[in-house]
Amino acid sequence: MRLGMMRSIPAVLAAALLTNAGLARADALRAPGGGTVRAVVIGVDKYPHLGPGAQLQGAAADATDIKTALAKDGVAADFIPDDKATRARIIEAMNGLVAAAKPGDLAIISYAGHGMQTPEYAAWKGISANGVSEQIALSNFSFSGPGAGEVIVNVEMRAWLSRLDAKGVDTLLIMDSCFGGGMRGFDPRSGEIRTRVVTGSADAAERAKFTGIAMTNKEARADVSAMSHVTFLGGATANSVVPEMPGLDPQSPRLPRGALSYFVARALDGRASVKGVVTRKSLFEYVLQNVPQATNDRQFIDIQPGSEESSVLNKPIFVLGDAAPGPVHETSPSPAIVDERAVRVAIIDGGADDWTKIEKGTAALVEAADPTSADLIWDVGKNEVLASGDLVMQFVSDGSMIGAIADRTWAVRELKALSQSRVLSVGLESEGKLLTQGDQARAGAQDLRGQHLTTFNIAADGTVQMLYPAASGQKGQCPAPDGDHWTCPLEVTPPYGADTVVALATSSEPKEFVAWLRAHNGKRDAAALPAALTGLLASDTPARLGFAGVFTNSKTK
Repeated sequence: MRLGMMRSIPAVLAAALLTNAGLARADALRAPGGGTVRAVVIGVDKYPHLGPGAQLQGAAADATDIKTALAKDGVAADFIPDDKATRARIIEAMNGLVAAAKPGDLAIISYAGHGMQTPEYAAWKGISANGVSEQIALSNFSFSGPGAGEVIVNVEMRAWLSRLDAKGVDTLLIMDSCFGGGMRGFDPRSGEIRTRVVTGSADAAERAKFTGIAMTNKEARADVSAMSHVTFLGGATANSVVPEMPGLDPQSPRLPRGALSYFVARALDGRASVKGVVTRKSLFEYVLQNVPQATNDRQFIDIQPGSEESSVLNKPIFVLGDAAPGPVHETSPSPAIVDERAVRVAIIDGGADDWTKIEKGTAALVEAADPTSADLIWDVGKNEVLASGDLVMQFVSDGSMIGAIADRTWAVRELKALSQSRVLSVGLESEGKLLTQGDQARAGAQDLRGQHLTTFNIAADGTVQMLYPAASGQKGQCPAPDGDHWTCPLEVTPPYGADTVVALATSSEPKEFVAWLRAHNGKRDAAALPAALTGLLASDTPARLGFAGVFTNSKTK
């Protein structure tokens, strides 16, 4: 298609972020107030009293990742995985954390697992504006019997946060779960995608027996956004969910993970630091851009406080030790391991000789026997190519386009790795929704900071399309930036599938790269983009890169 605005992110969030990012391996994690760093880390995959579809695959790994990142920084977390995650154990851990914490300490609390909504409990009737309580479901949760009480209710978490805030304890809470919402469909030919939400309500008689932790009415009604010492990251907004996605961790690319937990762990590694300090501003923008990008715009996170006041956003969350140059996590394995960087292609509903019919492009290809482990799936019978549950391209009638589509997949993957710590806020007004002919995809970039903007599209078939500036001899289809903002309305037209709008902000006009774009405009040369941009980014430290995925289909929504 020919591309088009972005979800709303407060403009101030895009200010002065990561320009001189530390990207440092932290020797120690320190509390901004000079006190002790304390952590409670919870992750639940196994729900023995729920059905097979409710079993998760990446929550325990998320918790392990955060625990490991903290351990590298000298912090021993209270680690509570799977069947250890009972209501009694978590109450003990949280009460212990509140009791031990002192003014100037830093408390880090993370949870990965199922969330759910339920009618308000009698003890807290009238506190919720919509008559609904949100709660996390622990390992022994069930809809009937004693397991119905194996939950932690949002009112209880607010009470603990209120107590920490009152003591002057800086607190970072990560809730990598969701309580409702929805997302565009996931094509079952790509396998199964699981989301971290349980629907339904426990038996009313069991709910009536539930006894919450002791708290004052003031604590029960506490507003997290008003707690000056509390920073909150929620896995989903009211309109999105938390999917478990493969491909996040280069060390275990086939293991589904939660994107929020993964990027929080990378922030603990130093990825979101500005000169060794991670502020609310730097952490918010780091996850706000990377989480939707990593989940193909299926997931949009919640943040608190939502204030645009610089004094609120510039508050340090944690401080890292002396930084060493270079990132901790390598995004590309050793060049000698060719298969690890190759694009894995599975073929379904085809013949035994279809692999030989593929016309290869630049990227190395490896045949995947199992579609669930593939980067691309070619459905020969339906003439379609899929990736991560999304339609990449329709009307693929033979293997001649597979190499070009694989080049696009490889290029986007490599460019995303380049952008993780050089974040430019880019998005779509449609927030990842499926678009069809007649719709308009409005692409946008924020917080240009006076930098020079260059934008282009990578089409489903690997074609490079200049957006701004326009290609030679073509009328500009996108306007120039308006101050620190840029928007471009683009009509949805064939070919349908997955496009990626890329925006580059540089210190000065990148004349050589623009010349490269003009020379390659309209050509299926996506695989050459990472090399063209790597040198530019290396020579221009403040340069930033951002993406927005556009998903279209010829069928009506």
